[in-house]
Amino acid sequence: MHATQSTTELTLEKVNLAVDAILNVLGTPENPLHTEALAAFRRQDHQVVKRLAAIHLCDYYCKALGYLGGALKLTPNTDTILAESAFVGC
Repeated sequence: MHATQSTTELTLEKVNLAVDAILNVLGTPENPLHTEALAAFRRQDHQVVKRLAAIHLCDYYCKALGYLGGALKLTPNTDTILAESAFVGC
């Protein structure tokens, strides 16, 4: 008998699909701050994204990107991080 992967098991592929979906919901950057945050996210400079989110506390776009960086590492908290990113982006 061989083990099968659960359909609910989180994989890096599923995380990347979720990240792409959240980025689609966030849409095109609306201002220079969003452009800077998205550029930092794409170059995997998550510390800069988190700093921008911390400085601009009410900016949903930066906040969502700040959470998303943490989702790229599969941890027990990945589901929560994705959910928070999606919630902030709505």
